Amino acid sequence: MGFGCSNKWNPDHQFEMEISELKMKSQVRQTELDEEAFKKIINLKSDLQYNLQDERDLQDWILSNRNRFSLLARTTHNSLTWEKRIIMFSDIVSYKYGMYSPEYQLACKKDFKIFFLCNLNEITSFEF
Repeated sequence: MGFGCSNKWNPDHQFEMEISELKMKSQVRQTELDEEAFKKIINLKSDLQYNLQDERDLQDWILSNRNRFSLLARTTHNSLTWEKRIIMFSDIVSYKYGMYSPEYQLACKKDFKIFFLCNLNEITSFEF
């Protein structure tokens, strides 16, 4: 009489266990990515005033794309055309992190308007 393991190897069960473990690891990783994206959005919001006024690349991007942002008012003064436009916070996040990023997805859920005054060459102010 042999003493052996009475359980037989079941490849289907083993495969299910491996898939279950991979799913759990994937969920943990996704949670980490979501938390990281959330932190980036919070930091971007808290530094928004600074970023809009002092980050030249962001201002250049806004100016070069200003026609895609809603126009509220336009006037001419001293041979310059001045405009008041609306940019959404999610547009800024898209510029920084990309349109398919988790940061962009989060920003769209809690989006808000930012008003800016500009001419062809400069942005003079932002209003939140």
